[in-house]
Amino acid sequence: PPDYMGPKNPNYMDYPYDPVLIDGEYWIFYTNGYNGTGGDTVYRYQGTNIENAVRQPDGVAHFPFRAGYILGGIWYDATAKKLYAPLHDEEAPYDKSVERQIRLASSTDKGLTWKYEGLLLSRDDPKDAPRNPTEYSGLYWEGGDADFHLFVDERGGYFYLYTLNWINPKLGSSAMPFMRYRVARCAIADKMAPGKWWRFYNGSWNEPGVGGKGSYVNAYDVSYNSYVKKYISFNYASGISICDDLSKQNW
Repeated sequence: PPDYMGPKNPNYMDYPYDPVLIDGEYWIFYTNGYNGTGGDTVYRYQGTNIENAVRQPDGVAHFPFRAGYILGGIWYDATAKKLYAPLHDEEAPYDKSVERQIRLASSTDKGLTWKYEGLLLSRDDPKDAPRNPTEYSGLYWEGGDADFHLFVDERGGYFYLYTLNWINPKLGSSAMPFMRYRVARCAIADKMAPGKWWRFYNGSWNEPGVGGKGSYVNAYDVSYNSYVKKYISFNYASGISICDDLSKQNW
């Protein structure tokens, strides 16, 4: 297989790579957030499909935070000739795990260089002191929004980020960790801008992406199926769910 699929991979990765069409060209990108300060090398491949992309000169990304993975989907603005990549970020370690959040980077030269745009989704508001695991009641603490899938709903006019919400056992607890799904959206017209993301909570989209509340939903890897005319999600443990209206998240 191509080296981004098999043992010839030049960079250890426990996360997916991102394919994207750029003006009719097929590209693949990925980076390991811990490979250097904030993620240095961005691996770039170009071809005609997912099986024959060839490695191109590496890109460079210096992000001003602990870790930044390109892993859950990239959007290309064909009008502005610009790539937008949400970033999986792992921050301060807590109780043998980490606090996770999602940031944004962009590129105007097909991934050779990247600009940090800002914070999209986080458990805590940066203006407040971060919550310590001991402040949570019970056996668990919340690890934040993590590994995600980007879905661009051109029919409805929104970007959606479906995220894993990590629920971690406190230090010394014998409880098992588990994960639930949450979702936030941003109007396509706002081009993923920080401050323009809103979480789905109790049937509405009124909670901010940074520091806001979010309800759990039963969806993660979402696409639209034109045959059944519904949105379909493939979830962990081989679960499948369907939805008629993403504004209602009625999975």
